[in-house]
Amino acid sequence: MVTFTVSRKELLVNLKKFKAAKGKRAKEIKIICEITVTNGKITIVLPGMELYLPCKTTGGGAKIAVKYFYFLDIVKGITDTEPEFKVTQGTITVGILTFYCQTWFFPNDRILRSIQLPINYSDKDLLLLRNGRYTDEELEFNKMTFKIEQAEDNLKSNIMSTYNKLKEYGVNYSEIEEMVNNKLK
Repeated sequence: MVTFTVSRKELLVNLKKFKAAKGKRAKEIKIICEITVTNGKITIVLPGMELYLPCKTTGGGAKIAVKYFYFLDIVKGITDTEPEFKVTQGTITVGILTFYCQTWFFPNDRILRSIQLPINYSDKDLLLLRNGRYTDEELEFNKMTFKIEQAEDNLKSNIMSTYNKLKEYGVNYSEIEEMVNNKLK
């Protein structure tokens, strides 16, 4: 079990920054909020943002993945000025509320890396995540695998569409695919 105690006001102000940056489109997307608990601080990572908050921690390091708007609503509903979040395998408890989320506990920082993406990331940004910079476990934990697979499907569809338009000019599917792959390296 890992615990962290943080100022509710600071947490709420920082979480709202992301909502303001995303605008009205934000609610349409199922955004994952990644929280990393380390000694004396939490790091909150959202697409295009990385926030650091000092806090009191016990129990070591952990990584939590929870839906952003769900977590924001929970924090809004907390009345305690310095709530204590208790993180156990698959759950977080704050006050009398316990909710499910994805959690990982680890003794070292090897897998603590956050996925770096721009705030309005594109399929190209997602495809570039598979360049070996992140492990499969990191991508899976951050719920990026499905998004990357969708980006790959979109790419294949776009290559096929381009091929169908250009085949009468003697362009091969493999030529288009090779050109795109070179651009992604």
